Amino acid sequence: MKKLWFDAFALLFFVLGTFGNIWVEEKRNGYSIVYTSMDSVNIKDYDDYFKKGIGEVVNFFNTPYKNNFSIYIHPNRKSLDSTWQKDWGLPDFKSQCWMVASGISEKLDIISPKTWDSLSCEHHYADTIGTYQLIKHELVHVFHGQRNKSPDFSTTNGIDWLVEGLATYASGQCDSTRISEVKKVISSKEYPQNLNEFWKGNSKYGLSGTMVMYIDDEFGRTKLLSLLRYNHLMDVLNELEITEEELIGNWKYFVEQLNVELKTVADSISGLMSKHHYNPEELASEAYIELEGKVQELAKKPQTKQEFVDGYNKLWTEGPFSHVRLAKMEQPAEEIANYIDSLRVGDQSVSLEWINKTAMLTVNTMMGVDTQEHVFEAYRQIAEKRTDTLIIDLRNNEGGTFAGIPLIGHLVKDTTDIGMFVSQKWWRNNTNEPTIDDIKNLQPWKGWSIKTFWKDVQDNPLTRVQIVPMYPHFEGPVYVLIGNKTASAAELTTDALAQLENTTTIGQTTAGKMLSQKMFDLPYDLQLSLPIADYFSTRIGRIEGKGVNPNITIDQSAAKELSLALIKGEKLEDALAKVQEKLSNKEK
Repeated sequence: MKKLWFDAFALLFFVLGTFGNIWVEEKRNGYSIVYTSMDSVNIKDYDDYFKKGIGEVVNFFNTPYKNNFSIYIHPNRKSLDSTWQKDWGLPDFKSQCWMVASGISEKLDIISPKTWDSLSCEHHYADTIGTYQLIKHELVHVFHGQRNKSPDFSTTNGIDWLVEGLATYASGQCDSTRISEVKKVISSKEYPQNLNEFWKGNSKYGLSGTMVMYIDDEFGRTKLLSLLRYNHLMDVLNELEITEEELIGNWKYFVEQLNVELKTVADSISGLMSKHHYNPEELASEAYIELEGKVQELAKKPQTKQEFVDGYNKLWTEGPFSHVRLAKMEQPAEEIANYIDSLRVGDQSVSLEWINKTAMLTVNTMMGVDTQEHVFEAYRQIAEKRTDTLIIDLRNNEGGTFAGIPLIGHLVKDTTDIGMFVSQKWWRNNTNEPTIDDIKNLQPWKGWSIKTFWKDVQDNPLTRVQIVPMYPHFEGPVYVLIGNKTASAAELTTDALAQLENTTTIGQTTAGKMLSQKMFDLPYDLQLSLPIADYFSTRIGRIEGKGVNPNITIDQSAAKELSLALIKGEKLEDALAKVQEKLSNKEK
C-alpha cells in the first residue's frame, strides 16, 4: 500500500493494487472517490452526479450525512463481485447482470457507469436520468445506513420495503410509470395485504416507493426521518402509531387519488432540465434542488392542469435562474422556431420621433422580422435628416431575437466582439468562466434564424457574438434609456452599446435575465421553456442575475427627461437635481 500526498492541490492520492489495477483516492467535502486509472478521464462527469445527488439527499431530509464515506468506482464486474464476496461473506457469489451498485453507511460501490452498456443488461449510461437516479438511490442507502441500527442492513427484520422504498422515493425513481403500475395492481385487487410482500414481485419498487411517499405525505418529513433508525417492522409501526392493516388501507386510498398526469409532467420537466440546461452545476445548487422538490409536491396535489401550470410558474418567479416557463402547447416545439423566424409583430415594435435635431428611437421588443426592418429603416431616416443626437429607449423591451444586431451595428465603427453564449458542453469540461481569449480563434456566429441559432449554441461549447459595422453609420452622441423591465436580448444590446465611447446609459439596472431559452414539448399538451445557454459579456462578464448598470442612475420614468436636459447642454449635477426634485414632488 502506497500513499502520495499533494497538499498544494488539497488532494490525497491513495494507491493500491487490486487485480493489477492501480487505485487512486481523491478526497472531497464529506466523501472520497476511489477509482482506477482507467476512469481518470471520467471522474469529473461522475462527480457531477455525486455532488448533485448528495446535495439533493441532504435537501430531501434537511439533514446532512452523519459521517464521511467513500465511493468506489469499479472498472469491471469482477472487481465489484470481489468486493461483495468479501463484504457479504459469500466467496462464490456472482452478481446478476442488472446489479451495478450498492450503498451502505460507509461506502457506495458502483461499476464505472460508462461501461454499463457492455457490463449490464438493464442500465445505459446515455440514459442520464436513469443513471443519476440510480446513483442517488444508492446515496440514499448510505444516508439511511448512517442512521440505522444495522449500518449495512444485514440485521433488519421486515423493513425491506422501507429500505428500498425510501431509496426509490427519495431518488425520484417512484415516477409516473411506477405509480401507474401500482394503480393497476390496486384496481385489480392484487396488492399485498402485508408489508413483507411489498418488496416482492415485478412491482416491488413502485409498491415500496409509493408506501414511503404516503408516509411522507401523511406524517411529514421529520417523522419519516425518525424511522431511519429502526431495523424492525414493529418499531416502525409503533413510531407511526398505526397498525399494519391501517397503514396499507390508507396507502391504497392515497395512491388511488394521485394524479398520474401531473406526476408525469413533473418528471418530464426534471428530465428536460437535466438534459438541456446550460450548466449542470446550477442544477446541483441548493436553490434549484429545493424548487424541484416543491414542484414534485405540487404535482401530488389534486388539481386541474391549468392550476398546476399557474402554480409552477408562480414557484419560478423566485427561481434560481430566468427563462423558465410552463404553458399549454399552442404548436409543437419543432414548429415554433420556424414560426419565430417568420414572425411579424406589427408597427408597435418600433417608433421614431424627432425633438428638434434629436431622434428618439423606441424599440419595444427584439422579436420579429419587421422589428429588424423597422430598425434598419429608422437609421436610414436618421441619416437622411442629419440627426445630431440619438436617444434609444429600451425601458419596456423584454428581449426577443435579433433586432439588437442592427441597433448596435449602425453605431460601431469597427468589428467588435461583444460576448459569447456558453452551453452545457463548456461546463462539462471547464470550471472557469470563459473570457475573450477563449473565443478569439472561433468563427463568429452569423445569421438571422433562431432555429439555426438554437442548434449551433447547443452544439458548440462557446458561440462568439461579434458585431460588424452597418451603414449608414451614426457617430453622434447616443443616450440609451434602460430600466428593470429591460431584459434578455435587450440587456445584451444595452451592454454592447455601453462599450461605445459616444454612448451614455441612463435609468435603472436592467432585469438580469440574460439567457437563451428554447421550448420543449411535454406530455398532455404542455410545453416548457428552459435556458439552453448562458451569456458572458466581454465587458462585464455574466449578466444573468446581475443586470447591466447604467452610467447615470435615475428612476427610469425620468430617464428621457434627464437625457433631453443633457442634450440641451445642462450640467449633469444641475439636471439631476431638477429631475430628482420633480420626482420628490410627485411622491408628495
